[in-house]
Amino acid sequence: PGAAREPVPVRIEQDGSDALTIISDVLGPAMAPVATAGMVLVFTIFMLLQREDLRDRLIRLAGSGDLSRTTEAMNDAGERVSRYLLMQCVVNVTYGLPIGIGLWLLGVPNPLLWGLLATVLRFIPFLGPAIAAAFPILLSFAVDAGWTLPLLCIALFVAVELFSNNVVEPWLYGSATGLSSLAIIVAAVFWTTLWGPVGLLLATPLTVCLVVLGRHVPQLHFLEVMLGDRPVLPDEAKLYQRLLARDPIEAMEITEEKMSKGGLVEAGHGLLIPTLSLAEQDRQRNRLNPEGRQAVAEGMVALLDEMMEASPPAAEDTPLVLCIGARNDLDEAAAALLGHLLRPRGLRADVLPCETVSVRSIAALAPTGVSAVVLSYLNPSALSHARRLVRRLRLHFGPNVPILLCLWSAHPEADAPEHAISQTSADRVATSLTGAVTQLEELGVLAAVEAEKAPQA
Repeated sequence: PGAAREPVPVRIEQDGSDALTIISDVLGPAMAPVATAGMVLVFTIFMLLQREDLRDRLIRLAGSGDLSRTTEAMNDAGERVSRYLLMQCVVNVTYGLPIGIGLWLLGVPNPLLWGLLATVLRFIPFLGPAIAAAFPILLSFAVDAGWTLPLLCIALFVAVELFSNNVVEPWLYGSATGLSSLAIIVAAVFWTTLWGPVGLLLATPLTVCLVVLGRHVPQLHFLEVMLGDRPVLPDEAKLYQRLLARDPIEAMEITEEKMSKGGLVEAGHGLLIPTLSLAEQDRQRNRLNPEGRQAVAEGMVALLDEMMEASPPAAEDTPLVLCIGARNDLDEAAAALLGHLLRPRGLRADVLPCETVSVRSIAALAPTGVSAVVLSYLNPSALSHARRLVRRLRLHFGPNVPILLCLWSAHPEADAPEHAISQTSADRVATSLTGAVTQLEELGVLAAVEAEKAPQA
């Protein structure tokens, strides 16, 4: 018998001449985006018609027990999204108008169409400008036989894009969204992965809503920290961290920025003293080791020496003020800050460490020629230590030398100066740099300097 024959496959094909089949095959893919746009339009219309009812339902679900916070969060989100959309319209118009005019001057056909397309497509982050630039650039290759027109078109789009990104957008956007630049990029990647092109279009408004939730809902505060544009660390914490890291360059930048707004007094009151107070608080909680404390103190003194211009030494007959760090090198750094403020006023301000006024070492200090003694404390509760030190200084310098007690971290109202004076027997108490200078003026120390200057003048 012959070899077995393989069965012949049979395939049933339908006639493709059916009109409905042709319409379905041709128009089906094209109608899908139109149908999606229609659904979005219908939902938008009904949501706008019933916006009050939807708002009430959202409030009921989100937090009817705290209407104040819920209303504030909704208003904040609405205002931010509205400002973002308005500014984006302005930015897109200022982008599309130069594009249209530039293409018209270059001789590219239909410049009005390409300018309008650039304005509309720029609503799509990142991809929109590239798509808008592709059409006129490809057209320039078709209408020009050389490379001049295409290169000019590319240069036009690059120049306008750079100007819009680096000048127009920072000027108009400002704090309209409250998002950091990195958050915008991450949000665009996340929402595009999740929802495709629609997610790319809605990435910024949706992320703005998440940041607003993080600002008003304590459990979601990490969203504002990760995505928001507000500084997450105050200046004193940043300076403290840089001093711990032994980074004098960035520490100087932070300090100079603060000084540019109000001088050394403002920088000392609002930045340097709070930085030392943070270090003292960590020391009291045993979170700052001796090496870290030394790094902060030495870095602060070096910072002060770098900021202050070298002033000529005061004459020997000018009043001498001893600025003493009462307990540690952090107190000594605060005393050095006060000394830098007193020297330009004509005083001789000597900064002494705490070891020089100990029981064994205080005898080495000259008991005469001192006009005032300033004790620097970053710990406002160290009144018992201050009482013992004031008594020791009284015995050494005598009762005629005034003693100023500076409690830098004390609150002027919570820690009353009268209470500190009664507990320590100090002559005056100050809680700020300005207050310390004022107290020395009232004690007559600075008045003596002015009196000496007057005959010379």
